[in-house]
Amino acid sequence: MISPSLLSASLMILAWSLGSISAATAPATVDLSAADKPLLTVIERLARACSASLVVDHSVTVRMGTTVRNEIENVPWNQAKEWFATQHRLSIALEGEWLVVTDVDSAFQASLVSAAYDVRQLMGSDANRPAPDIDLPEPGAPRARSLPTLEATPATIVSTLPELIKTEIEPASWNWSGTTVVVQNGLLLVTHQQQVHTAVRSLLARLEATSARQIVVRCWSFPVTNQGKSGIVDAVTWQGQAKTLGAPRAAFILADGQRNHSYSGTERTAVVDLDVVQGIYQPVNQATLDGMALDVQAHATIGGVLATIRLAEVSGVVLTPKTVRDGQDRVISTLDTIAIEQSGQRTTRLIPSGGAAFIRIGERFWAVQCEVVGQPPR
Repeated sequence: MISPSLLSASLMILAWSLGSISAATAPATVDLSAADKPLLTVIERLARACSASLVVDHSVTVRMGTTVRNEIENVPWNQAKEWFATQHRLSIALEGEWLVVTDVDSAFQASLVSAAYDVRQLMGSDANRPAPDIDLPEPGAPRARSLPTLEATPATIVSTLPELIKTEIEPASWNWSGTTVVVQNGLLLVTHQQQVHTAVRSLLARLEATSARQIVVRCWSFPVTNQGKSGIVDAVTWQGQAKTLGAPRAAFILADGQRNHSYSGTERTAVVDLDVVQGIYQPVNQATLDGMALDVQAHATIGGVLATIRLAEVSGVVLTPKTVRDGQDRVISTLDTIAIEQSGQRTTRLIPSGGAAFIRIGERFWAVQCEVVGQPPR
């Protein structure tokens, strides 16, 4: 058993030479075995194996007297460091010609670096914006009183970025004290070790490259008798065919992987019935949309644009008079009921960039073109 006073005196010396002064190197394997020996003995053996001088932080000198009993030989260097960290909460690191022994938690805290990354370019670039539903709700149903919002606001890359980083980059380390990753006012604030910051920069670069890649969607409509077309055509073929069609009926831009839409039409609200509540007649409203809605979610691939297309059109709205009577068969009011004639289709197509997919709905063809602009997929 080593004397505490002797141990304390020996550790008052911050560093001492254990071999020739030369560049210290980590051996492939080390010997951690000890038969009721102080932990300091094992660490000194480790320093000699590295041809390094030893530095022991004053905060861990008490642990150097811990008695060690094990038979662990030929341990790989990294596993040996993990053994010291888990069994004795010690950090073992080679720094130049020194083997430095410190408290593992203090060493981790000292290695933390804080940095801010501008993620404003990513903000909103991936928010999905689905088209409104063109349908006819039942009178009195919740949606009959007010239309749904035209644009949904799901979670974006920016709002989920901290969780993405925690999942993709050293997941277990984010539970350690001092580490943080948050998004505030367009800035990604990260506190972690330098190698994590390197990985964060790489991830952000990939996300920015994806957000910089955009897809232009254009849509034309023409009678079946005008040009009978079907299937998918490439960019060169479509350029020749589109010359006779004039301006597109709809056009919009979306980010790679985003869902966006174009809608043109009219919102209608009408009183379609009367509801009796405690002898009082209350109107029952019905709201509906007519017009055309083109909804596209597109992903740029090396083979073209994989597009999920949702197309809906209301070709007619019919208002039919309806007489409302009370319990004594007396006429209270004459109202209009709404009926719509709707057609649509949902399909997924792989469209060559700049080419078009043809969709037939009734007696009309719809040509949907998808063109990748910006950085091409790799």
